[in-house]
Amino acid sequence: MRRRPVTQKRHRDGYEDGVTLLRKTCSASDFIWSNAPLDVVGTVISITFDETSLPIKNHSLTIDEVV
Repeated sequence: MRRRPVTQKRHRDGYEDGVTLLRKTCSASDFIWSNAPLDVVGTVISITFDETSLPIKNHSLTIDEVV
């Protein structure tokens, strides 16, 4: 009788422990004032303009493509 080889369960990376959200967002002000903005971009799906980010959204250097 042949035995099946023992397979190990694969460990899937990519999601934070305990986080079940598929859409993680960040405010524009948190992104701009972050010490590591590239890390922020790598962990969120979108950057939003909430009420704390309105001065950034209404700034003359913020182009329509960004909004």
